[in-house]
Amino acid sequence: MAGIEEILVHFVESELLNKDTRIVLTPDFPLLEGGVIDSVSLQRLVAFIEDEFDISVSDEYMEPASFSSIGSITKLVSTLRE
Repeated sequence: MAGIEEILVHFVESELLNKDTRIVLTPDFPLLEGGVIDSVSLQRLVAFIEDEFDISVSDEYMEPASFSSIGSITKLVSTLRE
């Protein structure tokens, strides 16, 4: 099975990035500041995370720092899976 980070990168690249975008998603690429995630795509991302990893992202984790990069989202998912 693919790792959390790999699954997240695949989702963001295939579902959230504009097909013409030439962004290379590294663990620390700024998703919010880089314009990859907006309010609508954040909702899609959270729904994907909850379904894919069978977790619930509560309001306490719905802060910009939790979704600022692939690395921060990977950490969030790992924490919620414990």
